[in-house]
Amino acid sequence: LAVALATMRHFSGGAASSYMALYGRWGSSAPGVLAGLLRHPIAALYWLCGPENSGYLWQLLAPLILLPLLAPESWPLLGAALAPNLLSSRPTMHDLFHQYNALVLPVLLLASIGGVREARRMLGPKRARLLPALLLLALLSTLPSGPVMVTWGSLPHLAPPVCREALAEIERVGPGEAVSADSVLVTHLSHRERCYTFPNPFRAAAWGGSVQALRQQGGRAYPPLADAELDAAALCAPVDRVLLCPGAYPLAPRSIGRAVALALLRSPRYGIVHAGRSLVVFQRGADRDEGLRLLGAAAGGAPGAPLPQPPAPPAQGVLGPPQGLLASEALTALWDRWVARSSL
Repeated sequence: LAVALATMRHFSGGAASSYMALYGRWGSSAPGVLAGLLRHPIAALYWLCGPENSGYLWQLLAPLILLPLLAPESWPLLGAALAPNLLSSRPTMHDLFHQYNALVLPVLLLASIGGVREARRMLGPKRARLLPALLLLALLSTLPSGPVMVTWGSLPHLAPPVCREALAEIERVGPGEAVSADSVLVTHLSHRERCYTFPNPFRAAAWGGSVQALRQQGGRAYPPLADAELDAAALCAPVDRVLLCPGAYPLAPRSIGRAVALALLRSPRYGIVHAGRSLVVFQRGADRDEGLRLLGAAAGGAPGAPLPQPPAPPAQGVLGPPQGLLASEALTALWDRWVARSSL
C-alpha cells in the first residue's frame, strides 16, 4: 500500500491521491490515517464493527466456514489487504459486487489453507474428513448473499442476444474513429487511442484524478447543465460514434445519461445507424431522419411510420408553446418509449 501511494504521488507531480478522500474521517494522508486511528481507537473499533463491515466480513468468511480465523500467522497480511475496504467511506467497498476484493480474495484463500491445516489438527484424522462436506454446506447456505449469487446476478449484463448485438456493432466501428460508449461496452473498445466512457466527453463524469471526479464515481457532485450547454457539447465533441446500452450499469446517474442522449437526438450532427433491443448507435454525419425512423420502429412503431411531428401551430391570436419545445418533447417521448421496451 505504501509503495502504491508513493508511486501515485510520484506520477501525479507530488500531489496526494484523491482516493485519500475516502478516508477523510481518519486523516488526509496515509500517515494521517494511521495517526487518526491511534488517536481514536474507540471510534475506529465502532466503525470496524458497524453493520456494513460486519456484513461484509460475514460474506467473505462464511463460505469458508471461518477457516481464515484459525490461521493467525496470516492475520497481518489479511488485515493489510482488508484495511483499505474496511476503513473506506465508499459503500461499494463493503460488498462482494465490485473489484475492490481483487487483493483480498487471494490472501483470504491463502489464510484458509492455513486454517484447514489447523482444523485438521484440532479435529483429528476421523472428524477432519467432514471438512469438505462442511465447506459445501457453508457454500450452499450462503448462496443468497455469497460470491456464487453475486456472479449469477451479473449474468444479465452478458446475455447472449445482447452480446451478439453489441459485438456486431463494435465490429462496425472504423479503426480511426473516436468512440463514446457505456461502461458495459467500453472495455471492448479501450484499446483505441480515442475512447470515452459515456457520457464523456459530452458531459464530464468521473473524469481525471480530482476529488470531484472521485465523488462523481458515487453519483454525487454533478453540477447542473442546461440543455443548451449539452446541445453545444453535442455539436463540438470530437466523437464519431456513440454506443449506448441504457439498461446497463451506468458511469453517471441515469438522468444525466438520458439528458446527453436527448441532446444527441436533437443534434443535427448525429444520426442513429442502429436501434436494436438493447443498443442504440449514433454516428456523426448519419441521416438524422432515417435514424429517428429506426428508433421509432424499435420503440414499437411501424417501420415506415412518419417521424414525430409537433402539433399544428395555434390559431392566429392564440398563444401556444414554442415549436422547438414541442419537437423536443416528441423526441423525449420517443427515446423514453424505446428505453422502456429495451432489455438486457
